[in-house]
Amino acid sequence: MSRFLLWLAACLTMSALIPTRGNGGERDGGKLPTAEGLSFFEKKIRPVLVTECYDCHSTEKGKKVRGGLALDTREGVRTGGDTGPAIVVHNPARSLLIKALGHGDPKLAMPPKKKLDEAVVRDFEEWIRIGAPDPRTGAKVAYKYIDIEEGR
Repeated sequence: MSRFLLWLAACLTMSALIPTRGNGGERDGGKLPTAEGLSFFEKKIRPVLVTECYDCHSTEKGKKVRGGLALDTREGVRTGGDTGPAIVVHNPARSLLIKALGHGDPKLAMPPKKKLDEAVVRDFEEWIRIGAPDPRTGAKVAYKYIDIEEGR
């Protein structure tokens, strides 16, 4: 019995030393984001999301999130929308967000009326490559709309 307790104590100690949730949980190997990665997000990624994406892909506006893709939370970016996950952490080539921003697929091209500068797309590729560090918290919110007239 004492051998079992010793084994259990060792397992619990080891599990306490392993980060269970990094910036992306299991999708980025549980790695904690670096200060440089978070700074990169704040300087290069968040401003573009706010100015170019939130009008259609934010849960804060109280209107329908287009394509089911909420880009205003870490969970929303990682979960994605109607077409699947927006990013594949560490793999920009497989990330739908990069295809959309680079206008590589006419059906996904975002923003729809203009193409972002190549430097901006490269910043997003680098952000995904380094693990998509993102300090934002909160869950993706799904709004349900009620048609009052239809309800009557």
